Amino acid sequence: MTTERTRRANRRAMLIERTGVTPFLSRTFVALLAVLIACPAVLWLFERGANPEIRTLPNAYFWMWRTLMEQGSPIEFDTAGGWLVSYLVVIVGVGLVATGTAAIVSRLVDLLLRRQAGMHATRVSDHVLICGWNSHARTIVEELRAAAAAVVDGGELPGTPSTVLDFTGPEPAVLREGAAPSAEALRLVAAVV
Repeated sequence: MTTERTRRANRRAMLIERTGVTPFLSRTFVALLAVLIACPAVLWLFERGANPEIRTLPNAYFWMWRTLMEQGSPIEFDTAGGWLVSYLVVIVGVGLVATGTAAIVSRLVDLLLRRQAGMHATRVSDHVLICGWNSHARTIVEELRAAAAAVVDGGELPGTPSTVLDFTGPEPAVLREGAAPSAEALRLVAAVV
């Protein structure tokens, strides 16, 4: 039971991560779209005998298109059901546009917040990654930059691992040995800390 809940939560998190759209927004959008597609059929059932402009189902769908694209309904209705469907189409159309807009804005705000927090996707190699940012980290970074005698760009180095240092414990530790010499990085860190 718990594993199924975990799987569902992971799927939801992956959907949000990939698309930026919450399940609520996507379900709302689909529900509003389904109501909008069904409204002309319901209108046709109410108005087919009473209104000469809604004789066929394609006429009802054409009416819906014109109602959404123009300012209100271009047809006067003879039944209460026709009026009700007319107002429902206008409200659902506005809701559909609002939901789509909310999904786009939600994704953009999420991207901006991630970028400001430094959590945006980056593609880097041959670097030192410092885990456990604290008050000494900025000094450590400055010392590492000052220790570099020169920056040499040797071109693309596919598959070259990065040196990963961990500062979460009492002593700095090398989590992964990479192209940068970890002994030198640890010596610089020990001098600062």
